Amino acid sequence: MSDTKNIAPAPTEGDLDSNRRSDATSTIKSTAPSPTESDSDTSSTLHPNNKIALLCTLHPTSKDARSKVLSLLDRGSSYYRSTQSKCTTWTYFTPSTRPKAPSQLISKDKHDLVIGGMEIYTDKDALSTQQNESWFQDFHKQVKADGLYEKDEDLVAWYPAAGFVSRGDSAAPFGQGTVVMQAVFTCKDGQREKVLDVLGQYAASWVEKNEPDVLTYCFMTRPKAPNEILVFERYKNHKALGAHGSTKEFKAMFKAIAPHIEVKQTKLQEWMELDNAFVGNVVGQGEKAKL
Repeated sequence: MSDTKNIAPAPTEGDLDSNRRSDATSTIKSTAPSPTESDSDTSSTLHPNNKIALLCTLHPTSKDARSKVLSLLDRGSSYYRSTQSKCTTWTYFTPSTRPKAPSQLISKDKHDLVIGGMEIYTDKDALSTQQNESWFQDFHKQVKADGLYEKDEDLVAWYPAAGFVSRGDSAAPFGQGTVVMQAVFTCKDGQREKVLDVLGQYAASWVEKNEPDVLTYCFMTRPKAPNEILVFERYKNHKALGAHGSTKEFKAMFKAIAPHIEVKQTKLQEWMELDNAFVGNVVGQGEKAKL
């Protein structure tokens, strides 16, 4: 999603579901659709499978702490690459340093410290399974012992609803200049399904078929925020990002959804993907993506 006009200023805090990875299981249970949720959150149209995404924000205390956290994450990446993890996507990223890159989800004083991440699993049970892994326990012991976090991780559960994470099994390339864009739309009351319909058709009829350098273009929802849509995008490079936003099809899409969203509340964040990432639709693809 390229820059749009009249975007809101960066918030001081996000709308978070949990701030501790060890609480991930209870967080997911509290955000997962239940029989009492509205049809918009439980329909097979919105959530055609059980996949669940975990949007992560890590808060290292310093640049040195961030380097240590990134090193620890790299050590654990082999688990997520395996079929045992039931993880189809595991990508971490740092804020873009490109001049004028949109950064409305991170305060300026934390721009050089924050680490973002997106993990997608086949189902919510896979999230609880990882907590029993020795590397997982060692990771959090190390973080706590060395005081690497300024505050606990922010974790928010989302559910893929439209668009594509990958055209096939794997959405390569990973890292090496790959641009990650995160956008959050706030829809007007009762308008989310209309917006999803437009976005889904645009992704399927235009982006997926005509923009090969747009690697990922996925729209997600969550019951706790019934008016919000998270857009998770990946581009081969900045050239691809610029080309995407300049097409008449993109402009037509945004014109179509504008009446149904709170345009000034739209938030954008540009990131750069780390080289140990993998993004796809099936488990075990990460093993093939090893550098």
